[in-house]
Amino acid sequence: MLDCHGEPLFAELAILRLIQTQGWQGVWADTYRQKFRQFMPPRSCGLPEHAQAFLDRVNVRRKWPAGCPDVLAWGEGQYLFVEAKQKRKDRIRKTQLVWLESALNSGLPLECFLIFEWGILDAKP
Repeated sequence: MLDCHGEPLFAELAILRLIQTQGWQGVWADTYRQKFRQFMPPRSCGLPEHAQAFLDRVNVRRKWPAGCPDVLAWGEGQYLFVEAKQKRKDRIRKTQLVWLESALNSGLPLECFLIFEWGILDAKP
């Protein structure tokens, strides 16, 4: 859990909150529980029709979008996909590379994808 302006959140939701301050809408794709979220569990949500249609196009062979980036955002006809990686703990997985290739092949430019590396500050003086 991270403190995001006084709100305890998972890193993915903290990233979503930062993106929302810039006028984007979006969700956390909680792949572990196979739910889309805008708030802490157990609350979940659906996707708008345009975002679901895009995911269906990218992910034609799977029910749940395996390898999908952690945060999906949209605004003014654009998409943004953000993969959250904890510094020195996470790395890109093969399923994520496969998903990225499929998304690029469906017409999205590479500029729509970000890796957001985050870490815990050491509280020691």
